[in-house]
Amino acid sequence: MRRRIISAPSIAEVPPILDEHGHIVSTVTGYNGTAAKVVDDLEYCEFVDEEMNIVDIAPPAATNVGTSLPADLIRRYIGIGSGRVSEQGPPLRLNAVRQWVGSLTDQMDTGARYDAVYDRYAALSASAVANGAARNLLLDIFDISDQYRHKDTGDLMSSDDLCVDRTGTSAASDGKLSSSFRIAINGETYLVDAIFNPGSQRYKLKSPSLDTAFVSTGARTRPLCRALNDLQSFSIIPDDINVIYVHGRFYAPGLKFGSRFTPTGFFVGHCLYPSETFRNISSEKGASVSNDEYDTAS
Repeated sequence: MRRRIISAPSIAEVPPILDEHGHIVSTVTGYNGTAAKVVDDLEYCEFVDEEMNIVDIAPPAATNVGTSLPADLIRRYIGIGSGRVSEQGPPLRLNAVRQWVGSLTDQMDTGARYDAVYDRYAALSASAVANGAARNLLLDIFDISDQYRHKDTGDLMSSDDLCVDRTGTSAASDGKLSSSFRIAINGETYLVDAIFNPGSQRYKLKSPSLDTAFVSTGARTRPLCRALNDLQSFSIIPDDINVIYVHGRFYAPGLKFGSRFTPTGFFVGHCLYPSETFRNISSEKGASVSNDEYDTAS
């Protein structure tokens, strides 16, 4: 699962497809029009002494603090994983920042939900995954590729084939499920084990050969596999095909297939309409072409 950006006038009108990269939401940027924009009065001044104590305040102009203003269209950024929220606009000082945080709190406390937008994306798995042996592994070394070099060649990490299927079958040991993968990095193949812990519902990668072959370029000398595990820089498809493992958590894709398939939940099906013209057509190209004319039943 590599990072991709989806942009549209209405995300709710864009159905998910099997081969897209946007099943998991990590950040959201858009417009909110349900609350008034908090604006600071930049002419308001505070005077401080040498010890930074407030000693005087200039007469403030009228502000929007405590007033009832109409809702405004606000461009906002939200980081799902980091919990970061930012808005586009002029800078705010402490009092205005407090008001802005209060406004965000009030908006979250309303309980308003926008299911039409977020239903197209994968949701967190509602139940614990029991059959979690890794079936397919996708390493994401983009963020750390410049932090590790091969100990012999000095080359930074690089690979075009980081998505691989399991070799052989999984094995159980001490209540954990282990699967082996062969990953090609810098032209060499390394054996990597993906170990699933049913208790914590997390995976851990283990590869002594990778840890030996690549060394850290920075001051923080942690083994490569430890960095991958700390950052959870990999995605996994387990034996339970109803979920995927991304960013350290299990998700159930919004596009339901297999035992989870339902006609009403098949987004693409809502984009297709019956056509009388094609109702009696039984073949796309027909059985044959004669005198440069296609089969009339095609």
